[in-house]
Amino acid sequence: MGTVARVLVGESRATESLEVNAPRGVTPARQEEGYVIQIRGNAISLVGNDEGPYNGSFFAVSQFLNLLGVRWFMPGEFGTYIPKKSTIEIGDLLLRDAPDFIVRSWSGNLAPELRAEDALWRLHNKMSIEPNSILAIPRDGSLAQYLPARQSVDGPPPLATRADGSLDEHMVSFTNGEAPGLVAARIIDKIRHEKVRDPTFNSVGIAPDDGNPSDLSPTALARSLGFTSPGGRADVANDRSISEEWFQFVNEVARDVAAQYPGFIVTTNGYANRTLPAEGLVLEPNVGVMYAAIWCDLLHPLDSARSWQQQLNAAILRRWTQVSRHVFVYNYNFPMIVTALAPMPLMRKATEDIRAMKRMGVAGFEDEQVFALMSLGIQTVYLRAQLYWKSGLDARALLDDYFSKWYGPASEPSKAFWQAIDDALEDSPILGHEDRVLPYIYSDPLMEQLEGLESRAEALATEEPFRTHVHVDRLILVHLREYRAMNFAEFEGDYGKALEHARNMLELRQQLAAINPFLYVGNSDEPNRRYFSGPTYWNLQARVKHYESLVALTSGKTGKVLGVAPRVARFRIDSRGLGRMQRWFDSRLDRSDWSTVDTGMPFYLQVPGGTTPDGMPLTGDLWYVFEVNVDTLDRAKRVRLYAPIVNAEAWVWTNGSFSGHRGFLEAYVRPAQLDLDVTDQVKAGKNIIGVLVRTSSSPMAASEGFQSRLMLYSPLPPAEPILKDQDRPKTISGGFPSFQMPSPDVAH
Repeated sequence: MGTVARVLVGESRATESLEVNAPRGVTPARQEEGYVIQIRGNAISLVGNDEGPYNGSFFAVSQFLNLLGVRWFMPGEFGTYIPKKSTIEIGDLLLRDAPDFIVRSWSGNLAPELRAEDALWRLHNKMSIEPNSILAIPRDGSLAQYLPARQSVDGPPPLATRADGSLDEHMVSFTNGEAPGLVAARIIDKIRHEKVRDPTFNSVGIAPDDGNPSDLSPTALARSLGFTSPGGRADVANDRSISEEWFQFVNEVARDVAAQYPGFIVTTNGYANRTLPAEGLVLEPNVGVMYAAIWCDLLHPLDSARSWQQQLNAAILRRWTQVSRHVFVYNYNFPMIVTALAPMPLMRKATEDIRAMKRMGVAGFEDEQVFALMSLGIQTVYLRAQLYWKSGLDARALLDDYFSKWYGPASEPSKAFWQAIDDALEDSPILGHEDRVLPYIYSDPLMEQLEGLESRAEALATEEPFRTHVHVDRLILVHLREYRAMNFAEFEGDYGKALEHARNMLELRQQLAAINPFLYVGNSDEPNRRYFSGPTYWNLQARVKHYESLVALTSGKTGKVLGVAPRVARFRIDSRGLGRMQRWFDSRLDRSDWSTVDTGMPFYLQVPGGTTPDGMPLTGDLWYVFEVNVDTLDRAKRVRLYAPIVNAEAWVWTNGSFSGHRGFLEAYVRPAQLDLDVTDQVKAGKNIIGVLVRTSSSPMAASEGFQSRLMLYSPLPPAEPILKDQDRPKTISGGFPSFQMPSPDVAH
């Protein structure tokens, strides 16, 4: 019979006599976190630093159970693996462990009823549950609470000037010399108050409002160095980088704070128009930077040869770590900023990025993500948590362990299933951070491969819980098929079909939610609940509403379709700006030497010159010319020209006459509708419609041009807003094609 062990959890006189010597204390730098597992004879000591924000002893217990084979793959009982053992044998052991990153957290749309299980899962996987107590998160708008009201100061108020000359109560003046001291004084008051409650209080975050806030006073503009933010447009004043002015202000604030509270950290965000590190400025030792590259491609790892955006991202982040000792990363976004929850595991990207950031000296992560594991993949969330604690772990062995325990006899095809998706995403020449790029990545061969792997897994998983785990993947695969079909139907102009597939996706999500809400929390039409069922912008519920409106428009409820342009249009790049003066829209012009493009695909994937050799999409002017036949025309009714997605800016001529202008929209905006009155230009018979499209002047935007069918319609008086399945209009031109990525020679 084995010896009964004495298990000691947390620091005590007993662990002191055993000389466990666990880490102790809390300093502003937050470098004391860690734990010790010591097994000596029949005494098992599980002791960690439990002071301040730390949970070291809990981590020690979790790691000890991990050594015995317990895993917490996802929150709750559903995601917990506990091996069956009648006895446990373990020899003497001394393990001292500390994290590679001091901040290890993520935030997003987690439903309130799931937060307790999520917090427990985070603790089991050694993540931060109170990241603000490690380094203050500089939330958007946090600066405002430290700006004095204009009436409370003598002399000019320390507030920025807007374009219209008014003062911005939420942004600081870059030229008011009193501003840093006034803000610092308010921060110091807060520190004094908070340290009474919590002597370990170590940091405050300040950041202006979201967007591109700035000081547009003439004196402030004169100080600008004229750099453009990575996601900005060089020809737009408000897209310029303000890093020099902003970080000079933060430096002065931090210097005043450190004079009274040495070591106290002032954090801000390197985001939006503050993304770039300032030139010629050495940051104070107590300035922390939360770097947030919202503009960057999310499919490829840092420094990837396939992604010029990730090469730039890596260079910027590397520079930040050279000028600040307290850089942590606000990762955008898992899975994407705008997503319909198609699967995006990105296992290799996560592994390579975390290790690269450790080498750079990054302090940690406060990630923004969508809490739907049907998209992220259970294995990727688990992998990221493990690597956030110890970046040097063998990721392949970690994943092999997960797949063998989660899928049992179906582990081999299930692992290959997720790896095939991972490979397709990373191997793609397409760059992007919204799901508008994904329909062209999930190719027909990939779908066939996934179907074969899933069928093999289903044949092998004959017992629970493996059968349910494999069934989850089946639902994810069917959801992906519906996602592709929804997009292709939309590009074809069959909005009824698109609506049908979107509704099917919602039903599949409900089935996943019934299995476990961490896979998907469930559909809801209630605004306060809808936030928890996907991304906040252009989620599936918003797309359903959009398709419903288009079904109404094309089925006679709110409009009558007069004619639809062929999906393939004549196309020409206008790099010299000649088209308008040479009247490229004229019906008499010979266009036999023009290219043709599929208007359901981004132009840059199809035409020579659409991208540079290193993959940067063309910025500039493009011309699309359509022929639209109108059988009959009722002159008593208005006629409008319509296309759901055209970006980024468009001018239209109908039968040689100017019809109107649709202003600039950021490329991610959906719907990006072109909707103009052409009553006076349209005629019965053949109509020639020329559209000049100007992409964003920032290649980062990857504007697609047309990504939808163009039509002419007559608006009808609004009918009762009741839509039924039988109201779906017939397909405009019969079905939708399968999609294959063009060869690199064609795409480039």
